[in-house]
Amino acid sequence: MYRAFEGCSSLSSITLSASLSSIDDWAFKGCSSLKTIFLPDSVTSIGELVFDGCSSLERIVVGDKNSIYYSYEGVLFTKNDSTLVKFPEGKNVRFYAVPEQTIKIGSRAFSGRRLNKLPPLSLVLSASVTKVADDAFNDCDFLKLIVLSSGVSEINASSFDRCSLLEAIHVMPGNEVYYSKDGVLFTRDRKKLVRFPEGKKNHVYYVPEEVEGIGEYAFRNCSSLSEIRFDDFVDSVYEKAFSDAPSLESINVISEKRIIDEGEEWKEREDSYFSYDGVLFRKYSKEVALIKYPEGKEGEVYIVPDFVKIISNYAFYGSTYLKSVIVMEQVNEIKDFAFESKLQNQLAIYVPADSFAEQFARERQLEYYRL
Repeated sequence: MYRAFEGCSSLSSITLSASLSSIDDWAFKGCSSLKTIFLPDSVTSIGELVFDGCSSLERIVVGDKNSIYYSYEGVLFTKNDSTLVKFPEGKNVRFYAVPEQTIKIGSRAFSGRRLNKLPPLSLVLSASVTKVADDAFNDCDFLKLIVLSSGVSEINASSFDRCSLLEAIHVMPGNEVYYSKDGVLFTRDRKKLVRFPEGKKNHVYYVPEEVEGIGEYAFRNCSSLSEIRFDDFVDSVYEKAFSDAPSLESINVISEKRIIDEGEEWKEREDSYFSYDGVLFRKYSKEVALIKYPEGKEGEVYIVPDFVKIISNYAFYGSTYLKSVIVMEQVNEIKDFAFESKLQNQLAIYVPADSFAEQFARERQLEYYRL
């Protein structure tokens, strides 16, 4: 049944054969009129993305004698490892508590584009839930709030990608791995910021002073944020921490004295992050790296400052307004994905003749021009 009914938007009902054993990938993907589906006892295997895009699906019903799957209140689960497989996209509830016996939230279990007439969802994971798949909530545009149980010990920031309505991630008391403050997810020791919810309405966010690391995808897709501030005790910012944040205009590092906004200040500090004109840099013992040019920063041309020796991966990824970058002779290291960009926004690079930057651009077949 691979892609058997994919995109059949007029399909409102279907009867599956009592001898059917497998439902392959994408079988009902995009069947936006399908309201209920009955899985016979014979079904022992369900592929990936089977019910994605079934925006009217209210119930998944499973035969009583099925040895692998069961449904409870129209939600699909496995019997053997107690995984929540799929929450129907059209299920009309404002609040849902995952049943106590559930151990894992499966791949794309809550993904979907809900119909506008349905209310947003507040979700509570029971104390039995310990694991959440890396894409469990991807593309879930109806999830407004989630409460992680005290038992959750494994969750990735990418689990919440493209949850555009998500305003808060809360953690139950007693969780030994995670902690939340003001709806933002941190590790229990409060030293790492794991995820800022995409739907949280802050225009400016101050990272708490006890935080020492900002995780990968921590601020991904946060469309409301225009400024992020953190102090210079932060000693690690993961790649893509600020990716796909189109409104982000500035990343400012607060030193013990003030926001660093003058090019000379970095000389006083060792191995730390600093900002200059809203752009994020890191000073190592002898060199300075450009870490991230904010994607929403206005201006079509950017001249890499003369104190920069290294341009890091994804430094210019996703820039909304930027069209050209000028890289001078002092730059002697450029990471492979430094100029990685979205297809619709390919940057032009201006470089001195016979410079390291020219060699880099030529070898990677980037659009470049000699100064």
